[in-house]
Amino acid sequence: MPLAVFDFDGTLVYRPSSLVWANGISFLKKIQIPFLYALEILTGKPIYQRKVFEWLVGLDVTSATEKMKSLPPVPKVVEYFQELSSQGYQMIVISYSPGFFVKAWMDAHKLSADIYCPDIVVVDGVVKNLATDWVTNLFLAEPRGAKMAALDKRGLTPDVAVGDNRRRDAVCDNYIDVRKIQRRYTHKILQIVKLILRIG
Repeated sequence: MPLAVFDFDGTLVYRPSSLVWANGISFLKKIQIPFLYALEILTGKPIYQRKVFEWLVGLDVTSATEKMKSLPPVPKVVEYFQELSSQGYQMIVISYSPGFFVKAWMDAHKLSADIYCPDIVVVDGVVKNLATDWVTNLFLAEPRGAKMAALDKRGLTPDVAVGDNRRRDAVCDNYIDVRKIQRRYTHKILQIVKLILRIG
C-alpha cells in the first residue's frame, strides 16, 4: 500500500493552530516562549515545546477544541489528501501540535489518517497530563528530526510527503511544497491576522 505523509499546521490547516490551542496559557508564560526557543537553539536541548505542553495541564480546553474545529483548511491540499486517500494510500498526519487538537480538526472535516503527534490527556474538557506514548516521548525529548524518527521507528517509507517547511516535512524524496498545490497560499503573517480576528 502506498504511503502519504502530510504536515498539519500550514499544510492541511492554515497556521498557526497554536494561537488557538495554547490560547489559555497565561500571558506571563506566553512571553517566555521566544526566550525558551532561543535557549533551545543555543544549547541544543529541547526546552520550549515540552514547557508549552506542560503549561496546558490544568486548563479547560473545551472552547479551544471547538475553535480548532473551525480553523480554515487549505482547500487544494485537503482535496489532494482526499484524492490520495481514495486511491488507497495509507494516510499519516505528523505534527508538533497536540494530537488531541489535530484529531478534533480532522474529525470535523471528515478526514481519516493515522496521527503521529505528541499528545495530552484530556478528561471532561480539562488537560490532566501529558500523554506517555512513544510518539509524545519522542517528539518532546528530541524534536529535531522527530518526524523522520517516528516513521523510521515504524519502518515506514513514504511515497509522497506534503508540507510547508522542507527542513521539517521532507521525509522522503517525493516532497511537495504546499504552495505548489495551493497556488494562492495565504502568507503566514496574513494567516495570523485573520486567525486573531476570527478567534478574538
